[in-house]
Order: sequence, then C-alpha cells, then structure tokens
Amino acid sequence: MKRFLPLIVVAVLAGAVAFGVTKWFRLSHCPDETTWLKNEFALSPQQLASIEKLRADYAPVCAAHCRQIAAAEKRLAAAEKSAGISSEEFHAAQAKFDAVSQECVVSTQRLLEAIAAQMDADQGRRYLAMVAPKLSTAEDALPPATK
Repeated sequence: MKRFLPLIVVAVLAGAVAFGVTKWFRLSHCPDETTWLKNEFALSPQQLASIEKLRADYAPVCAAHCRQIAAAEKRLAAAEKSAGISSEEFHAAQAKFDAVSQECVVSTQRLLEAIAAQMDADQGRRYLAMVAPKLSTAEDALPPATK
C-alpha cells in the first residue's frame, strides 16, 4: 500500500505533463485557420478582412444548411425504418436529402470562389485547387444509408 500512493501520484503528474506538452505543441505549431490563410496565401490585411467578412456572413447560411440536412436525414431514417427503402416515402425523403445536400455544396462552392476572388489571381487558383476537392468529397463522408 505504501508503494501504491506514490505510483498514483507519479502517474497523475505524468499525465498532466503529457497533456500540457501536447496542448503547447498544438497551439504553437498549428495556427488557426485565419493565420493559416494569411500566411499560406500571402494575404494583405485588407484581403484578410474581406475574407473574414465573407466567412462571417456565410456562418448563418451554413448553420441553416446544417439544420436542413439534419432534418432531412432524420426524415430519411424514419422513412427507411417505417416504410422501407423501396417505398415512395423513402424515395421522397431521399430526394429531399439530396436536394438540401446539393444546395449546401453549391452554396459552399460559391463561398470558396468568393474567397478566392479576394486573393491575387494565382493565389486564388491555388486556394481553389487546394480546398475545392475537399468539398467534392464531402458526400463520401455521409453514412451509406443517406447516399
């Protein structure tokens, strides 16, 4: 029992140190998205401010899309459970889900293009080449029942 207490204290201290080092490393080596954009694409303060405004204006639109997708996904799951995947109800729910998902993708693509337009032409093309493929694979992350 005498050895057990010091062992627990050492384990807790080691965990706390590991947590602190991990947090420090993450904060010092992984900048936030705004800092990354500024550094990666050599943005001026004016360009960065314009991009931040675009992103802030888009936030409520994005939140609305998320709510619509979640509601459509719920309806789709309920239709699958109650009527089966070959029912008209399920197909209607699937169509609604696909429509709101596509609306989100198109809207986000427009945002990315508007952000790229704030950058120098070469940097804007590079930005779109870097981030647009991630948007096109967003559907791949959806659960199989919702595809």
